[in-house]
Amino acid sequence: MSYYNVYYTRAKQWFDERIGETPSSTAYPIVLTQATSYASTIIARLGELEALYNSRSDEYAKIKKTYQQTYWDSEIEKVKAKYQVQFQAILDSLGSNILRIGADLLKYIGEKETQPITAEINAQLDALEKIDLLQADIDLYSKEFEGVPLAMKRLEKIAENKDLELKLGDYEDKYIAAWKVAQQLYEPYGYAKDFYGQNVTEDTLRWALKINESHLVESVTEAVEKLRNLTQNNNNN
Repeated sequence: MSYYNVYYTRAKQWFDERIGETPSSTAYPIVLTQATSYASTIIARLGELEALYNSRSDEYAKIKKTYQQTYWDSEIEKVKAKYQVQFQAILDSLGSNILRIGADLLKYIGEKETQPITAEINAQLDALEKIDLLQADIDLYSKEFEGVPLAMKRLEKIAENKDLELKLGDYEDKYIAAWKVAQQLYEPYGYAKDFYGQNVTEDTLRWALKINESHLVESVTEAVEKLRNLTQNNNNN
């Protein structure tokens, strides 16, 4: 598998943009169990948001029956502000927990800090360019340079020139599988944040939220099982 696997690149970008510097927790060894159970929590909290949304709609309707039209806007703004505080409290709780799970997933799969390429590594790569290599040699160096992207790029070119294949082991697969778990959890939160948090009222957005919610537990469970199968030697959970 190429080090610059397109899905790995997308996953890396997704984690960088959404998880960023979010710290992992000490609970990371059981993150797969937590991710599965939190899918149900997300559905419950989305239900709370829906109930608040319906209550707010009822209050809007009551205002229009009780007040003259010239007072509607001011009264509706008061109700909107009251409910927005409640919406935001639920969204903040969802967001912080989902981001923490994302950070724990990265810790769980053993993500390495990206290291700069050094003069010593460049010297090793210069030497490799000049000698005959076996596939086993490429495999060995791919493990040694796994956390050094520029070294991996050079090693990939060396392998290509010698009709060999750069393999990164299963780390790319683990990273992509972790992304799928985090993405499944984050997606309904993202829809909810736009719909309830930003007062976006498009029917298509609400429809997307409901469709995503209906498949959430199944989708997360499937993604978690795939990651679990790739990490049999990690901490049990």
